[in-house]
Amino acid sequence: MALRDTPSTCPTLWRWLRCPPAELRLDLVLASGQAFRWRESSPGAWTGVLGDRVWTLRQERDRLWYTVYGQETPGPETDRILRDYFQLDVGLAALYRTWGAADPLFCQTATAFPGVRVLRQDPVECLLSFICTSNNHVARITTMIERLCQAFGQHLCSLDEQPFHAFPSLAALAGSEAEAKLQALGFGYRARFVSGTARAIAEGMGAKGLCQLRAVPYAEARRVLCALPGVGAKVTSSVNCGVPMQAGRRRSSSVLTSARAGPVGAGPGGAAAVQAVARGAPREGSQGSLSLEQSLSVSCPLHAGPWGISQARKRLSISFITRNKIEMSIWKTL
Repeated sequence: MALRDTPSTCPTLWRWLRCPPAELRLDLVLASGQAFRWRESSPGAWTGVLGDRVWTLRQERDRLWYTVYGQETPGPETDRILRDYFQLDVGLAALYRTWGAADPLFCQTATAFPGVRVLRQDPVECLLSFICTSNNHVARITTMIERLCQAFGQHLCSLDEQPFHAFPSLAALAGSEAEAKLQALGFGYRARFVSGTARAIAEGMGAKGLCQLRAVPYAEARRVLCALPGVGAKVTSSVNCGVPMQAGRRRSSSVLTSARAGPVGAGPGGAAAVQAVARGAPREGSQGSLSLEQSLSVSCPLHAGPWGISQARKRLSISFITRNKIEMSIWKTL
């Protein structure tokens, strides 16, 4: 099957949603390290797997164009899936204005990074993917997840000879030979955690129970997640933006207490070391999370760099960037 990278190729197989760049920027969101199934298949076109479908997305002015490969013709159901995935019911431009009014530093940064929003991913995929992020980086995580899907997931289609697979089922990853196979794929110590967590969920709460964590109190969701193999504070904090938060319970924010900002918006070679210490957050160099009930006031000295920000103490809610991509977003309480 041939890749369709623009609406001019087979126009009847493309459909669009009204979505201005202030509400969504595909290039900033899909390469941000939230999800690992998307790639820029041609300039401005993003192809990846969402659910059991392969999609190509692109933006033109205020239109979010998409096409779905297979027997299905895009329609109201695929519109709903895409709106849910990007949480397009949340008015991001209005939130940017609110955050900007509360935080001058956010104003300085946000203009360069419009349309950055949290994806509402499948909880099983989100959880197992973030187990793979421990002591890892986005490029390698993406490769690992691709190997995982090729080895255990259902083949969906091939585009220009590039195969695409669904994310594996819990049963596939909980099998007796799964850990050894993951070890052979280069997962290292994470193989035991991925297989063990898949087994624990399959034999316990099930995928449905994991989804139901979206409705329980934040502390309870965190307790249940931390009981799973290989899911500690770092993974739980990341998944808190992927399980409870993806449920419409926008009650948690991931806080990385040590980050490095890269050259985006700062000119060639620009960098600024960033340290943020939040009340209730773990020690520097680890990751934690704060609920809405907790204070998000921080001490955040930003060391001087081409941004011209020197030892400024600001309130929380600034996007940190690494390697020309949004690495993580820390937002003020909603």
